[in-house]
Amino acid sequence: MDGRSKNGGHSTAGKAGRPKKLDEELANIRIARALKGLYKQEENEDNVNSFLVDFIPTERGQMFIAQHLLGKPKEVSETTVINGGSKPLIVIGKGV
Repeated sequence: MDGRSKNGGHSTAGKAGRPKKLDEELANIRIARALKGLYKQEENEDNVNSFLVDFIPTERGQMFIAQHLLGKPKEVSETTVINGGSKPLIVIGKGV
């Protein structure tokens, strides 16, 4: 053997993609416990509703609701050439 297998390189073990279901369930349990500690109600649904009542009036809450109901705005990147191509002007912003 020439030893090429010991050189390293790209790993075949998948690291990207969806988190493990167990990790997601643990995160949901932690959030439910935190909400129960904050709002002191027995039912998880009541705690979530109380959180939403407090969260929606904030600016971030309104953005969150709008993005999930209407969708996130698309990123737009425009390049405009001025003076016959001698100086490029790059405009980066959000828009539809």
